[in-house]
Amino acid sequence: MTIINKNISDFWDKYTVTQKAQRLKWWESKEIIRHINKKVCGLALDGFNQGLVYKLQHTYASKIPFGRALSVGCGSAYKEISLLRQNIVQHFDLYELSEVRIHAALANVKKFGLQKRVTIHQTDFFSTNVSANTYDFVHWDNALHHMLDVPNAVKVSHDVLNPGGVFFMNDFVGANRFQWSDIELSYVNRFRALLPPELFYTDKNQYIPVNIGRPSIDKMIQADPSEAADSESIIPAVKNFFPSCFLCTTGGVIYQTALNHILAKISEESPILKWALYTDDVLNDMGLFQYAVAIGEKQNFIHSA
Repeated sequence: MTIINKNISDFWDKYTVTQKAQRLKWWESKEIIRHINKKVCGLALDGFNQGLVYKLQHTYASKIPFGRALSVGCGSAYKEISLLRQNIVQHFDLYELSEVRIHAALANVKKFGLQKRVTIHQTDFFSTNVSANTYDFVHWDNALHHMLDVPNAVKVSHDVLNPGGVFFMNDFVGANRFQWSDIELSYVNRFRALLPPELFYTDKNQYIPVNIGRPSIDKMIQADPSEAADSESIIPAVKNFFPSCFLCTTGGVIYQTALNHILAKISEESPILKWALYTDDVLNDMGLFQYAVAIGEKQNFIHSA
């Protein structure tokens, strides 16, 4: 394992052990999930990523279930397990660097009795030299933005797919290393300035700064060398290798960045959350977004390098 991969593994080992379900992040909010699903498929479905799954089922019904599938950076594998349990995929090859997360994935796989349908590898997938035309389905869910060379990751994803195989992605596509643009920070901080002051105090009465700035790149790299390393390259790379793909930007300037550290203080029924999601939609329509989903088929065409 390279030094960089070791550092990435150590970060996610620690993260997995220390994380707690506190509804601090947008993916822990049922209303935000329903909002995103509606943007993707027109229906406010419950369940993480179910809007894109719905789109997949209705676009590639004749290919489902996909026989052999690949997922890189699977974490605890709950997203892949969901696809297995919905019979979208027959068998997954899962790749993950973190030993702690692999143990969690193995426990989850066993919990649902899916041991015969999953193979887990603790290694860097891109060092394995998997043959072209191997998989029917390649799955990326909030892992592609952790790749140090996104265009290569998407190219390899394309290459290992069988002709007619499907690429599936839900990921952060915002600024590299979270170096938000001036206009993003302007909207984020103006939005936060209008919120009730009590939202900016934790349960232990610790103050949360209203204004958000760009994080230190050096500190981000020290903590996790993979975080948003090449995220800005995702959409161009996907369009290059899957030019006929369905691609939908799903916002995030508000629900990801403006609500950072304060979401736990905003209830699911709160008018503030509804206002936040409306504002996020407006910014998304203006071309300001941090997340996107895509599904595309490997076709016979000549793509650029």
